[in-house]
Amino acid sequence: MVLATRERTREIGTLKALGASNLEITKQFLAEVAALILIAGVGAVLVAALSLEILQRNLGIVTTLDRNTFVLIILGGFAFASIGSLYPIIKGVRLSPVQAMKSN
Repeated sequence: MVLATRERTREIGTLKALGASNLEITKQFLAEVAALILIAGVGAVLVAALSLEILQRNLGIVTTLDRNTFVLIILGGFAFASIGSLYPIIKGVRLSPVQAMKSN
């Protein structure tokens, strides 16, 4: 998210110049985080399911992947990604439109 925010600093400046509030810009970035986490969460569940199958076949360990585990993976990923992305989002939102549009 640090790189995404830096790359989109001009976009933030343009949005602010057009009248978008800091909350609206933050919501936009958090929606992007949510979409990425949903995709990553589905991938993590697929990897977990594959790993469980390998563990069961090779080591004889009986494990299950239930709905609670899936929800925990998605919610945990969303919480960590949201917290980790707040710093770059807040840093980008604090810039004035002129500063944001001038930066690289």
